[in-house]
Amino acid sequence: MQRPRKDLPPSVFISYNKADALIAKEIASFCALAGINVWFAEWKLSLGDSMIGRPSEGIGKCTHMILIWSKNAKKSRSVEIEYNSFLAKSLDRTDEKIIPVRLDKTPLPPILLDKIYISYSKGAIHKIIEAITGLPTQP
Repeated sequence: MQRPRKDLPPSVFISYNKADALIAKEIASFCALAGINVWFAEWKLSLGDSMIGRPSEGIGKCTHMILIWSKNAKKSRSVEIEYNSFLAKSLDRTDEKIIPVRLDKTPLPPILLDKIYISYSKGAIHKIIEAITGLPTQP
């Protein structure tokens, strides 16, 4: 078993389909304001970057993943690759967590059925931040 990453500040990778980008950006912004290091494609990718390599680097460095889940995400091959990559790298780390945020009633993929999810709302953002930082927040 690998050593826990308690010595590193919390960091989060936001996985989403581009159709859900506005909500993803809102969550990313609140996380950043809470002092969490955020890997959000719109902020991290620029012209000429690898659409596979750069996100893979981000996933490798993050302690958490927020999976923005919807009917759009279910159809997205890149979202599927991202959450599977995060799960694979986190197999032996109990302190690295994936947090599914459901935007609609689309069922989670079978591999994530054991994960406690949250349905998206304005109040949910504070619970997401608490899950990442371990610290209570004010709604």
